[in-house]
Amino acid sequence: LISLTACKKDDNCLPPEEKVVFMPLSIGNYWVYENVEIDTLGNETKIGGLDSLVIERDTVINGNTYYVVEGINAWYNPVWEYMYSLRDSSGYIVSERGKIFFALEDFDKVIRNDSYFSGSGINDTVMSISFQMKEVSNSINVPAGIFNNVLNFEGDLYKYSPTIGVPSHRIMRNYYVEDVGRILETNYFSHSPTIFEKRLLRYHVE
Repeated sequence: LISLTACKKDDNCLPPEEKVVFMPLSIGNYWVYENVEIDTLGNETKIGGLDSLVIERDTVINGNTYYVVEGINAWYNPVWEYMYSLRDSSGYIVSERGKIFFALEDFDKVIRNDSYFSGSGINDTVMSISFQMKEVSNSINVPAGIFNNVLNFEGDLYKYSPTIGVPSHRIMRNYYVEDVGRILETNYFSHSPTIFEKRLLRYHVE
């Protein structure tokens, strides 16, 4: 049985648009990262073991399907654990807690604000991070390859309680590539001037 679909001459028949995906969410997808410490002189040292993120299963929360991500942060807490659950909400990658991890649009405004508190009382904010989407003009080289057309979920970090030798203002980079996912992530310890990077080593996505 063969079914044919045709358009009349005056009809506007357009092929369906392909969905743009910068964070592939399918069960079995995984990403493995190496950890690198960068000192104030730019010297790099590989540290700890390898980090992993794996989509283990899906789950339904409040009527929406989320993909459960488990893994390990070897440089911080080398124990396999639940990380978060993610879903694609019209181009926004959001967690079950409502946190945005990435967006295809809204490059002209802050789309997520995180605040950290000391717990001492009023006006006890010690650090804040504002996230905004940005385009990356240059190629990014990580162990998994050289990637172009990179988008950055960039965090603007400000520390309210200065530490000698540690910048109060820092930039957190989260580089994403279409049909791959996150290829690089920067992190900091609040008391240290060094930079910690997770660089994509290998991955599998469907």
